Amino acid sequence: MIVSGIVSGIVSGISLAIGLVVTLLHGKHESRPSPAAGPGHITGTVVAEETGDPLPWASLYLECGDVSLHMEAGPLGRFEMSELPLGRCQLEVHGRDRFGMGEVSLRDESAREMTIEVRDMTRPIAARWRPAGLSLFPRASVPWRASTGVAGINVSLLSGRRPQVWGVDVGLASHLLGASGGLQVAGVSRAYDYYGVQLGLVAIAIEPERNYLGLAGAFGLQLGAALARADLVTGVQLGGAVAVNENVIGLQAAGLVSHSTAPGGVQVAGATAISQWVAGVQVGGGAAITGDLDGVQLSALTNIAWDDWANGAQIAGLMNVSAAEFTGLQLASVFNLSASMHGAQVGLINVAGKLRGAQIGLINIAARRFIPLLHVGTGEPRQK
Repeated sequence: MIVSGIVSGIVSGISLAIGLVVTLLHGKHESRPSPAAGPGHITGTVVAEETGDPLPWASLYLECGDVSLHMEAGPLGRFEMSELPLGRCQLEVHGRDRFGMGEVSLRDESAREMTIEVRDMTRPIAARWRPAGLSLFPRASVPWRASTGVAGINVSLLSGRRPQVWGVDVGLASHLLGASGGLQVAGVSRAYDYYGVQLGLVAIAIEPERNYLGLAGAFGLQLGAALARADLVTGVQLGGAVAVNENVIGLQAAGLVSHSTAPGGVQVAGATAISQWVAGVQVGGGAAITGDLDGVQLSALTNIAWDDWANGAQIAGLMNVSAAEFTGLQLASVFNLSASMHGAQVGLINVAGKLRGAQIGLINIAARRFIPLLHVGTGEPRQK
């Protein structure tokens, strides 16, 4: 199994640290609250859908306009959020094997009360089980009851839909509505949560209402000859052309394009690798693109980190670009650019808004100063 993430520790200076260690909280990217504040106020309770009992210490994620907040509910499932902008807010709640979501509109400074029901995602949805199943299409199947799951072998000749299958599921097109596992092989393989091996021309493991904060996904190996798509991948996701997920803990690889919101581990693409946050290693045959970087970017042409921070190393055949403060090493044959550099830039042309470390190249520019070959900066502003 591929280790679920690598946190890069490259000290400020001109050398690249050899060791990379990743610490991930289930691949979760910590949200950062926006400085914007407003009069909105939300209070509420997180409860279990099946019993109505309060759920303590659940994790809550709020998207309210430009504000993103993360907090935990209290011991009685209560939570409170204030200084929110007016407008529509979405709140998602998740814990171990549980997920829930809610929406509220803030129109004034009055407090809005919410009750969010959280489902147990491991609970079987099949009411009865049979050792075998056969489907011509969803309304022509044996067993015919929609609530019957299969523990054994299920065959979908044209198109089949089952609540759950544990064992072997084969056919032209197969759709499993609940957590299933074993081996699924179909032209179009679709499941909610799949544990084991999922193979298809198109392999999908998602639920439309959920995103990376939930648990829907592939656990093991997901292989799509054309497209592999999952909310969450724990293990290996391979797409012949395109691989897409919200969160990967392990390996994501695609022949052309791989996209992940928060890859924790290794992300590889033959052409372009794209993510919002890399915690580990990102490799793009042509380009590697991320918002935030905690690890290593490798590409034959271009690496780009466009968001708030970049820690680790960018190594490219052509050029590296960091729009934020970069801590570590930028190494490229032609061009390196960083808004603020704490570490080392090595390339033909090196440019940094501020420099605390070293630039090695024919043209070195930092803090509006040009020094050829070797430029060592202390981070102090230039004296007029």
